[in-house]
Amino acid sequence: MSVSPYNQYTKLTWNMATEAESFTPVNDRVVLLQKGARRLYLVVDTPVSIRFFSRSAESPNYFDSPNPGIQFVGFESVLPMAQKTTFKVCLYPDRLPDYLAEQ
Repeated sequence: MSVSPYNQYTKLTWNMATEAESFTPVNDRVVLLQKGARRLYLVVDTPVSIRFFSRSAESPNYFDSPNPGIQFVGFESVLPMAQKTTFKVCLYPDRLPDYLAEQ
């Protein structure tokens, strides 16, 4: 994804729904999601700083789906003004590629 804010600050939020039971930051660009013995690494490649988050997908509203056991995981970033910024999000099951694990 490529984003080009013009002359104002922009807050970008990216998230996905998951059944993962645990959310563990590995470093400032990698998060480990786990459910039982299953593992999934979420990796964000970008030149700007990001903040990972997780929150329940269960809604207090009667008209929304209940979504039991589902959570949203993702990241937020404040983008620099008048500068093109890129984000590459990768998901790796089981383990990180060697070039990422060594960092």
